[in-house]
Amino acid sequence: MTGRSTRLGSTKLSPDDLNQFEKKNISEALKWLYKKKPDFNQILTTDFCLELHKRMFNKTWRWAGTYRTQTVNIGITPFYLISTHLRVTLDNALYGISGIN
Repeated sequence: MTGRSTRLGSTKLSPDDLNQFEKKNISEALKWLYKKKPDFNQILTTDFCLELHKRMFNKTWRWAGTYRTQTVNIGITPFYLISTHLRVTLDNALYGISGIN
C-alpha cells in the first residue's frame, strides 16, 4: 500500500479503498449540484469549477478546490498555467454554447 496525503494526513489506503473514499465524496458533491441546478453561465466559471472540485474532494484531499502549486507526475500542463488553461477552456465552451441559443 502507498501512503497518501489526505485531509486527515498520511494514510495507508489501498488504491481501491482510496477510490471508494473519493467516490463517496463525489456522490455528495453531485447531490449538491443537482439541488443547485446551475445554468451554463454559472457552471462555466473558474469559481464554480473550484467550488465543485472542493465539494468533490474536500473530505479526501486538503488541497481540494485550489490550484496546484507544484509539479506533479500526472497531467502535462505546468502548474502555473492551469488557471489560464481552465479559463480559456471555459470561455471557449461558453462561446460555443452561445452560438446554439
